[in-house]
Amino acid sequence: MNRLLWYATLFATLCIIPSVVIGVTDDANNLIVGAGETYTLGGVHSYSVSVQVASTGVLYVTSYDGTANTGYLELHAPTVTVGGTINGDGRGYRTAEGPGAGTYPGGGGAYGGNGGASGWGNAGGTAYGTVSGSDIAMGSGGANQTLGVGGAGGARISLYATALTVSGAITVKGNQGSDVTGWGDGGGGGAGGGIYLNATTISGSGALAANGGRGGNSVQRRGGGGGGGGRIKLFYCWLNFTGTQTETGGAGGVGGWPANGAAGSNGTYYTAVRVSPAITAIVDVANDQGRQVRITWIRSCLDDPEESYPVVKYDIWRKIDGTLMAADRDQGKVLDPQSRLSYPPGSWDFVMEVPARGEAAYNVVAPTLADSNSTGMHRSTFFVSGVTANPFVYYDSDPDSGYSVDNLPPGPPSGFTDTYAGGANHLVWDANLETDFRYYSLHRGTTADFVPDASNLLAEQAATGYVDAAASTYYYKLAAVDINGNVSTYSLASPASSGTPAANPVAMSLRVASPAISRVTVQFALLSDQPAKLGVYDVTGRLVESRDASSRGQHSVDLELSAGIYFIRLTQGAEAKTARVVVVH
Repeated sequence: MNRLLWYATLFATLCIIPSVVIGVTDDANNLIVGAGETYTLGGVHSYSVSVQVASTGVLYVTSYDGTANTGYLELHAPTVTVGGTINGDGRGYRTAEGPGAGTYPGGGGAYGGNGGASGWGNAGGTAYGTVSGSDIAMGSGGANQTLGVGGAGGARISLYATALTVSGAITVKGNQGSDVTGWGDGGGGGAGGGIYLNATTISGSGALAANGGRGGNSVQRRGGGGGGGGRIKLFYCWLNFTGTQTETGGAGGVGGWPANGAAGSNGTYYTAVRVSPAITAIVDVANDQGRQVRITWIRSCLDDPEESYPVVKYDIWRKIDGTLMAADRDQGKVLDPQSRLSYPPGSWDFVMEVPARGEAAYNVVAPTLADSNSTGMHRSTFFVSGVTANPFVYYDSDPDSGYSVDNLPPGPPSGFTDTYAGGANHLVWDANLETDFRYYSLHRGTTADFVPDASNLLAEQAATGYVDAAASTYYYKLAAVDINGNVSTYSLASPASSGTPAANPVAMSLRVASPAISRVTVQFALLSDQPAKLGVYDVTGRLVESRDASSRGQHSVDLELSAGIYFIRLTQGAEAKTARVVVVH
């Protein structure tokens, strides 16, 4: 090797930067927990790109405390990679809580398996939930004993993705009951929690663990019962996971007064090809006037031309009441993904269909019935149905919900002028024509750069004029506000000079909101009392309606028109204005 090549090789080697993810990122695109980092999260979260937990990174589930978004973690993203650990150990139901809580004293908690009896013979909790459905829940807590404290159950973790890789660990073990060295009994072990993975491809060589906690030992008295194992469920199109899964029941606690607690029963492990589509996200469409969400779902495994009875399209349905009870979702009360016998509970409107094309994931923009705003959250619930060529054979996703937001404010008011007369400022402006317009916000200050706020607010009104009995030295700022609380930029009126109040326009104008639904509102301004005519013409040039006007100032006319395209022409003397409007029914 010549010297130049040797130096180049050495330089390149020294400049190599290891590809290690560091830090924590949690935004709309990604959830990333870097190497050596820890992060705690609870509730339901959707990401447009990925979820990544790097090797030696730990993502903890927020411990259950009886409030929303605790004890469970549900993540949606196109790609989910678990190189480190997602840890829900002992973060489910608390001591002696949950539908499978152990009985006092010392019974083990239950979920996928029954809890073990205490050394006193008191029963552990009874298993709940299903083996094969998509319901998933937290593990229940073990019961207390005299001095011994029962262990908490494991959390529930649900991951939805197109590609899901587990090379690290996902763990929801129950905590062990506490040991007692004095004259007391060991506590019952907590049950293992739930792990639910739903992806087109599940791969990796990591570990899935939902084991029950050991019953507490007692040196002088009786041991606590072991917690039951939890539930692990995998739904997929292709399963390339070669790792381990354990959902064993916890051992019974050892008693010194010989009475050991019984071990908890093993939990359940279930895998199945996912024939139903799975919604991964329902998010607001940015920079629009609202009432739209983007629904993303991963395909049915039958969306494949090589299948004997393939899915050929996806139907989108919206729940009529537009709600998804948070309590139901928190408890994992969702549908069996293999069911195709009926709609999900409730009444549903058909929204649209999307042709199946064998894509890994699909997106569609769907309408909502209301936006979320200052009056509260208005969620819309949807499900996606994979339909075969036989319309009576279909596969429904679990329902999911999202909300839309009006992201666009109205335009700033135009023609904002002030004339001082009779000891008052006479303010006038042109009307806004946005269909979601609500009112104007008018403010007064002493300098041109004053900041509008509650302290200088003069009025909130829909009218296009205001008389302020104040000195002529004031500045005014005016904004339009829509029904969702979006505020336009402010228009400025400087201190007025004396003269005739400008209640009348300074130029002829014509405004029409398009498209319009059945009724068309035409707003126009005339400069003089000279006769004017407003004509409505269809696309063939035929006059379908006309109105006369002859007074200076602002005018508004409502027209009832059939569906179609029209041209509205305003003429006054030599002046003319034309506007185009589309009418829909």
